[in-house]
Amino acid sequence: MDVSALQTVKQLCSRYGIYPSKKYGQNFLIADWVAEKMCQAAELTKEDRVVEIGPGLGALTRELTERAGQVLAVEIDQKLYEAAKEQLESYQNVEIINGDILKIDNERLVELLHNSPQPSLNLREGDRSEPPLKIRGARGVMKPYKLVASLPYSITSAALRKFTEEEPRPSLIVVLVQKEVAQRVCAKPSPRPSPKGRGGGGNMSILSVAVQFYGKPEIVAKVPRGCFWPQPKVESAILRIEFTDVSSQFTAVETKRLFEVVRAGFSGKRKQLQNNLLRGLHISRQRALTSLSKVGIDPKIRAQDLAVEDWIALARII
Repeated sequence: MDVSALQTVKQLCSRYGIYPSKKYGQNFLIADWVAEKMCQAAELTKEDRVVEIGPGLGALTRELTERAGQVLAVEIDQKLYEAAKEQLESYQNVEIINGDILKIDNERLVELLHNSPQPSLNLREGDRSEPPLKIRGARGVMKPYKLVASLPYSITSAALRKFTEEEPRPSLIVVLVQKEVAQRVCAKPSPRPSPKGRGGGGNMSILSVAVQFYGKPEIVAKVPRGCFWPQPKVESAILRIEFTDVSSQFTAVETKRLFEVVRAGFSGKRKQLQNNLLRGLHISRQRALTSLSKVGIDPKIRAQDLAVEDWIALARII
């Protein structure tokens, strides 16, 4: 634990009347090495534009501004937004937005990120004095960006889905998340013992299938609870997701169908895949069995034992 950093955070909270919110998952980072490790994993240069979620009191934001060309930080909490504006006002390459990251389109984020630096914006829902959140017709001019953030636990899955599924996607994601979530994202299917079927023991989930369809995740480092104040009840981990071109080979219709099949497959926890598919997709047992047979999957297998490639093969014929 960095005692001086802890004292600074407590003093700032007292100064701005901030009481860490469980609702927003406010656990402030008090270990400099974590921010440094995240920036190293993101391979930041002055050519990079970065989106940060939940800058809080700026522990990670300051490190980002030192390494990246431009930073766009989105803070949902009004008091933290005001604190961040004041604490980071000396940095010329950071813009603070007060709003809900889950309600701001990626197009809008990138548009703001690649515009010239401007005064801090308030994009909270219901503030009609600001420009609309959605900007149409901008896809043709979108430029690359990276997502680097310490994600509040309450929105981790939603944020990961947003930035993997919604265009324009970042070129790279480096996030600090709950360790169990990072492990779920990086989960593996069970090993294949024969041309048909698997041996069981896989830990895949809808989240891991979704992330691994779009990119290659890896755990960079584990982060102890003592690196935060207040200390969370669980440990954290730095998760890095490097995007691949696999998803680009699928049309929007094909991708939609893939995840319809995946959701159906996981619809009954620990139940046999054949049963989940016939109920979730409203198909006959014969069709489910025939489709599984064609791609060499044992109908008695569980969804958590399948790899992304299995789901892709299954979705193409079922």
